[in-house]
Amino acid sequence: GVHAHAAYDVEVPARWNGDLVMYAHGYRGQGTTLTVDPPPFGLRKQLTAEGYAWAASSYYDNGYDVAAGVKSTHDLAGFFEELVREPRRVFLVGVSMGGHVTGRSVEQYPEFYAAALPMCGVLGDDHLFDIFLDQNLVAQGVKSIQLTNLAWGPITINGSTATATSYETWVTTFTDSTTMQSTDTNVYTLV
Repeated sequence: GVHAHAAYDVEVPARWNGDLVMYAHGYRGQGTTLTVDPPPFGLRKQLTAEGYAWAASSYYDNGYDVAAGVKSTHDLAGFFEELVREPRRVFLVGVSMGGHVTGRSVEQYPEFYAAALPMCGVLGDDHLFDIFLDQNLVAQGVKSIQLTNLAWGPITINGSTATATSYETWVTTFTDSTTMQSTDTNVYTLV
């Protein structure tokens, strides 16, 4: 659907537990086409299997526009009540630039989200981050870095603490056409 100048997707499983997970996507480039995707790399499947509804917004603008992500995600979470009903709790998860959107969202709306999981987010000055990243990548002869797989372990919630494990596989391509694969395991605990 479309809400507040942004596309959105919402999925509520048949055995909904009453909780809503908002998904904040990463950087989409500078183009003018707004697109929305479900949570990637098995996260959508994991959420719905455990009874969580999820919703995702395209944001009303592309580019590295964290404010657009914060506003569009929050607007959609509020609109969910009209579409379905008021959720018991609202969680927020974001990957890449979506991690930055997630961090900024809990700062701007601290009482709205029950917990948040920012992953790979630039949680500070993104301009300085870009300069340092560019210099490091050029110095190392890196041509590209691509996330090729992201798998999720079980997501557990115990009282006000949530724990999730992700398994990330990355492929780095160098300017001489060689590649290197690496795997990261991340355990996230939210209190």
